[in-house]
Amino acid sequence: GATRAVKVAIIDKSGAPVSGLGVSLHLVRPISTAFDQELTLKAVAPGVYAADVTLPAPGAWELRMVATGGKVPWQATERVFVK
Repeated sequence: GATRAVKVAIIDKSGAPVSGLGVSLHLVRPISTAFDQELTLKAVAPGVYAADVTLPAPGAWELRMVATGGKVPWQATERVFVK
């Protein structure tokens, strides 16, 4: 598979970027755990965290993001389809 950049922008309720977090991304293939990956995103700008990822197979993927170190732990899940 091709390598792609994953970027996450985290802002607070007033719209200000939230820096200084630990952000991780768990990539899960719903049909099999054989290709699951865990990534640590690095800060690339205020409130923006990124990492390069290579998904070895096309199809449905679930991206589970967790951010810690702020006032409140944050998590989100997104489903994507890779061609």
